[in-house]
Amino acid sequence: MGKIGRTHGLKGMVFIQSFTEPKENLFTYSPLTLGNQTPIAFSKHQTHGKQCIAQIEGYNDCDSVRTFINQTIYLHQSHLPALAQGQYYWHQLHGCQVINQDGFIYGKLDYIYEGAQFPIMVIKHPTDHRKPEALIPYEPSVVQSIDLQQASIYVDWTTDT
Repeated sequence: MGKIGRTHGLKGMVFIQSFTEPKENLFTYSPLTLGNQTPIAFSKHQTHGKQCIAQIEGYNDCDSVRTFINQTIYLHQSHLPALAQGQYYWHQLHGCQVINQDGFIYGKLDYIYEGAQFPIMVIKHPTDHRKPEALIPYEPSVVQSIDLQQASIYVDWTTDT
């Protein structure tokens, strides 16, 4: 869900890198934990330029929050809100085969990252060592359909095989 960065000020605020969209949504989820399963909550948060800063509940000075620096913030999947039909969390798509309209199988989706204009799917091809991965935009004009039951993503994308 996010990652805790360096401290900000003397009152124990920390920079937060949020992996949610919009970034402030991170603070609406509960219960949050750290990688070692330690529960974590924020007593306040605010935007600071293009970044978020937050106060970890129960920690009010910069020395006490230093142990949280660089820790990843998690939310168990069972606590994610349900999405509307046709919407997916990116983690649900991990491992799906990506297939174009000609039946060409690019490989399996390894991960998605936020590109400059739109998200990018990184597809690993297990047998083609000349082209170990393909990058395909994750946007409505390219992604034609998703079938989670068949673990398949169908795209309108051509390849130069």
